[in-house]
Amino acid sequence: MANRKRLGKILIYLLILSLCVVGLYWFGNGKSLTAKMAFRRLEKLNMVGPAEIMEILDFEEDRYDHLLIGRSQYGYTFFEWNDQNPDDGVLTYQPKAEGATLYCTKNTYSAMDYDQSWLPIFAFCDQYAASAKLTLTTNMDGEAIQYVLEAQRSEAGYFLFRWETGELPRGADFWQVQQLITGQYSSYVFDHNATATLELFDTNGQLTETHHFTK
Repeated sequence: MANRKRLGKILIYLLILSLCVVGLYWFGNGKSLTAKMAFRRLEKLNMVGPAEIMEILDFEEDRYDHLLIGRSQYGYTFFEWNDQNPDDGVLTYQPKAEGATLYCTKNTYSAMDYDQSWLPIFAFCDQYAASAKLTLTTNMDGEAIQYVLEAQRSEAGYFLFRWETGELPRGADFWQVQQLITGQYSSYVFDHNATATLELFDTNGQLTETHHFTK
Protein backbone atom coordinates (compact mmCIF):
# COMPACT_ATOMS: atom_id res chain seq x y z
CA MET A 1 0.00 0.00 0.00
CA ALA A 2 2.82 2.36 0.91
CA ASN A 3 4.52 1.65 -2.42
CA ARG A 4 1.35 2.60 -4.29
CA LYS A 5 1.14 5.92 -2.44
CA ARG A 6 4.78 6.63 -3.19
CA LEU A 7 4.26 5.79 -6.86
CA GLY A 8 1.22 8.06 -6.93
CA LYS A 9 3.21 10.96 -5.49
CA ILE A 10 5.99 10.42 -8.04
CA LEU A 11 3.48 10.49 -10.89
CA ILE A 12 1.94 13.71 -9.54
CA TYR A 13 5.39 15.32 -9.28
CA LEU A 14 6.20 14.31 -12.86
CA LEU A 15 2.90 15.75 -14.06
CA ILE A 16 3.57 19.03 -12.27
CA LEU A 17 7.10 19.15 -13.73
CA SER A 18 5.75 18.55 -17.23
CA LEU A 19 3.22 21.34 -16.82
CA CYS A 20 5.97 23.67 -15.63
CA VAL A 21 8.08 22.91 -18.71
CA VAL A 22 5.11 23.52 -20.99
CA GLY A 23 4.35 26.73 -19.12
CA LEU A 24 7.89 27.98 -19.49
CA TYR A 25 7.71 27.28 -23.21
CA TRP A 26 4.43 29.10 -23.79
CA PHE A 27 5.04 32.02 -21.45
CA GLY A 28 8.42 32.46 -23.12
CA ASN A 29 6.61 33.37 -26.37
CA GLY A 30 7.04 29.88 -27.71
CA LYS A 31 10.81 30.04 -27.59
CA SER A 32 12.78 26.81 -27.48
CA LEU A 33 14.53 26.14 -24.20
CA THR A 34 17.56 24.55 -25.89
CA ALA A 35 19.17 24.45 -29.31
CA LYS A 36 18.18 20.79 -29.68
CA MET A 37 14.54 21.72 -29.07
CA ALA A 38 14.80 24.38 -31.79
CA PHE A 39 16.37 21.81 -34.11
CA ARG A 40 13.59 19.27 -33.53
CA ARG A 41 10.94 21.96 -34.04
CA LEU A 42 12.42 22.96 -37.39
CA GLU A 43 12.65 19.30 -38.40
CA LYS A 44 8.90 18.96 -37.91
CA LEU A 45 8.16 22.22 -39.72
CA ASN A 46 10.28 21.10 -42.69
CA MET A 47 8.93 17.53 -42.53
CA VAL A 48 12.39 15.92 -42.32
CA GLY A 49 13.93 13.61 -39.76
CA PRO A 50 14.01 12.79 -36.99
CA ALA A 51 17.75 12.68 -37.54
CA GLU A 52 20.38 11.02 -35.42
CA ILE A 53 22.68 13.77 -34.15
CA MET A 54 26.20 12.97 -35.34
CA GLU A 55 28.06 15.93 -33.88
CA ILE A 56 27.77 19.55 -32.79
CA LEU A 57 30.61 21.84 -33.84
CA ASP A 58 31.62 25.26 -32.60
CA PHE A 59 31.53 26.74 -36.04
CA GLU A 60 31.83 30.50 -36.08
CA GLU A 61 30.61 32.17 -39.25
CA ASP A 62 29.48 35.71 -39.85
CA ARG A 63 26.00 34.91 -38.44
CA TYR A 64 26.14 31.61 -36.55
CA ASP A 65 28.17 30.15 -33.69
CA HIS A 66 27.38 26.44 -33.91
CA LEU A 67 26.59 23.73 -36.43
CA LEU A 68 24.63 20.56 -35.65
CA ILE A 69 25.03 17.65 -38.07
CA GLY A 70 22.23 15.08 -38.22
CA ARG A 71 21.89 11.86 -40.19
CA SER A 72 18.74 10.02 -41.24
CA GLN A 73 17.96 7.20 -43.63
CA TYR A 74 17.53 9.42 -46.67
CA GLY A 75 19.75 12.42 -46.03
CA TYR A 76 21.67 14.76 -43.76
CA THR A 77 20.35 17.68 -41.75
CA PHE A 78 22.36 20.74 -40.77
CA PHE A 79 21.27 23.26 -38.16
CA GLU A 80 23.20 26.51 -37.71
CA TRP A 81 22.40 28.83 -34.79
CA ASN A 82 23.80 31.45 -32.45
CA ASP A 83 23.79 31.44 -28.66
CA GLN A 84 21.49 34.46 -28.35
CA ASN A 85 18.46 32.84 -29.98
CA PRO A 86 18.52 29.26 -31.33
CA ASP A 87 15.04 29.80 -32.82
CA ASP A 88 16.61 32.16 -35.36
CA GLY A 89 18.83 29.35 -36.62
CA VAL A 90 18.70 27.88 -40.10
CA LEU A 91 18.02 24.25 -40.95
CA THR A 92 19.18 22.74 -44.24
CA TYR A 93 18.45 19.27 -45.56
CA GLN A 94 20.76 17.53 -48.04
CA PRO A 95 19.40 14.32 -49.63
CA LYS A 96 21.76 11.37 -49.78
CA ALA A 97 23.53 10.83 -53.09
CA GLU A 98 24.56 7.39 -54.26
CA GLY A 99 27.91 6.42 -52.76
CA ALA A 100 28.90 9.81 -51.37
CA THR A 101 27.26 13.11 -50.46
CA LEU A 102 28.86 16.57 -50.41
CA TYR A 103 27.60 19.51 -48.39
CA CYS A 104 28.63 23.14 -48.29
CA THR A 105 26.87 25.59 -45.99
CA LYS A 106 24.56 28.00 -47.81
CA ASN A 107 24.77 30.65 -45.11
CA THR A 108 28.37 31.82 -45.43
CA TYR A 109 27.95 35.40 -46.59
CA SER A 110 31.40 36.72 -45.74
CA ALA A 111 33.30 34.46 -48.13
CA MET A 112 33.48 36.97 -50.96
CA ASP A 113 34.99 39.54 -48.60
CA TYR A 114 37.46 37.01 -47.20
CA ASP A 115 36.30 37.83 -43.67
CA GLN A 116 36.30 34.12 -42.89
CA SER A 117 39.66 32.37 -43.02
CA TRP A 118 38.29 29.08 -44.38
CA LEU A 119 35.16 27.55 -45.85
CA PRO A 120 33.79 24.15 -44.84
CA ILE A 121 32.95 21.35 -47.26
CA PHE A 122 31.65 18.10 -45.80
CA ALA A 123 31.71 14.63 -47.37
CA PHE A 124 29.64 11.68 -46.17
CA CYS A 125 30.36 8.24 -47.61
CA ASP A 126 28.41 4.97 -47.64
CA GLN A 127 31.56 2.85 -47.35
CA TYR A 128 34.33 3.22 -44.81
CA ALA A 129 37.39 5.25 -45.78
CA ALA A 130 40.27 6.48 -43.64
CA SER A 131 41.11 9.58 -45.66
CA ALA A 132 39.83 11.53 -48.63
CA LYS A 133 40.94 13.98 -51.28
CA LEU A 134 38.60 16.50 -52.88
CA THR A 135 39.59 18.12 -56.18
CA LEU A 136 37.56 21.23 -57.10
CA THR A 137 37.77 22.59 -60.63
CA THR A 138 36.32 25.97 -61.55
CA ASN A 139 36.15 27.49 -65.00
CA MET A 140 35.50 31.12 -65.82
CA ASP A 141 36.02 32.73 -69.21
CA GLY A 142 37.78 29.59 -70.39
CA GLU A 143 40.35 29.64 -67.58
CA ALA A 144 40.25 26.55 -65.33
CA ILE A 145 41.71 26.47 -61.82
CA GLN A 146 42.01 23.43 -59.57
CA TYR A 147 41.97 23.28 -55.79
CA VAL A 148 43.03 20.10 -53.99
CA LEU A 149 41.83 19.57 -50.41
CA GLU A 150 42.58 16.64 -48.07
CA ALA A 151 40.88 15.41 -44.92
CA GLN A 152 40.99 12.57 -42.41
CA ARG A 153 37.89 10.73 -41.30
CA SER A 154 36.38 12.34 -38.21
CA GLU A 155 35.33 10.37 -35.14
CA ALA A 156 31.71 10.94 -36.16
CA GLY A 157 32.40 9.32 -39.54
CA TYR A 158 32.50 12.20 -42.04
CA PHE A 159 35.19 14.26 -43.77
CA LEU A 160 35.59 18.01 -43.25
CA PHE A 161 37.62 19.84 -45.88
CA ARG A 162 39.00 23.29 -45.12
CA TRP A 163 39.06 25.56 -48.16
CA GLU A 164 41.30 28.50 -47.32
CA THR A 165 39.59 31.62 -48.63
CA GLY A 166 42.80 33.61 -48.67
CA GLU A 167 44.05 31.35 -51.46
CA LEU A 168 41.14 32.14 -53.79
CA PRO A 169 42.36 34.17 -56.78
CA ARG A 170 38.74 34.67 -57.88
CA GLY A 171 35.93 35.19 -55.39
CA ALA A 172 33.39 33.74 -57.80
CA ASP A 173 35.18 30.37 -57.61
CA PHE A 174 33.61 29.83 -54.19
CA TRP A 175 30.14 30.61 -55.50
CA GLN A 176 30.61 28.18 -58.38
CA VAL A 177 31.50 25.35 -56.03
CA GLN A 178 28.82 26.28 -53.51
CA GLN A 179 26.14 26.21 -56.21
CA LEU A 180 27.44 22.91 -57.59
CA ILE A 181 27.21 21.24 -54.18
CA THR A 182 23.93 22.77 -53.02
CA GLY A 183 22.25 22.50 -56.43
CA GLN A 184 20.98 26.08 -56.13
CA TYR A 185 22.18 28.11 -59.08
CA SER A 186 22.12 31.89 -59.23
CA SER A 187 22.22 34.35 -62.10
CA TYR A 188 24.99 36.22 -60.23
CA VAL A 189 27.45 33.57 -61.42
CA PHE A 190 27.28 33.26 -65.19
CA ASP A 191 29.63 30.29 -65.59
CA HIS A 192 28.37 27.14 -63.90
CA ASN A 193 31.19 24.87 -64.97
CA ALA A 194 32.53 23.77 -61.60
CA THR A 195 33.18 20.08 -60.99
CA ALA A 196 34.27 18.09 -57.93
CA THR A 197 36.05 14.75 -57.65
CA LEU A 198 36.12 12.89 -54.34
CA GLU A 199 38.73 10.16 -53.89
CA LEU A 200 38.59 7.81 -50.90
CA PHE A 201 41.53 5.90 -49.43
CA ASP A 202 41.90 3.02 -46.98
CA THR A 203 44.19 2.95 -43.94
CA ASN A 204 47.13 1.95 -46.19
CA GLY A 205 46.64 4.94 -48.46
CA GLN A 206 45.26 2.84 -51.32
CA LEU A 207 42.55 4.39 -53.49
CA THR A 208 39.25 2.54 -52.97
CA GLU A 209 36.57 4.74 -54.56
CA THR A 210 36.17 7.78 -56.79
CA HIS A 211 33.05 9.93 -57.06
CA HIS A 212 32.45 12.70 -59.58
CA PHE A 213 30.09 15.64 -59.10
CA THR A 214 28.94 17.83 -61.99
CA LYS A 215 25.92 20.03 -62.68
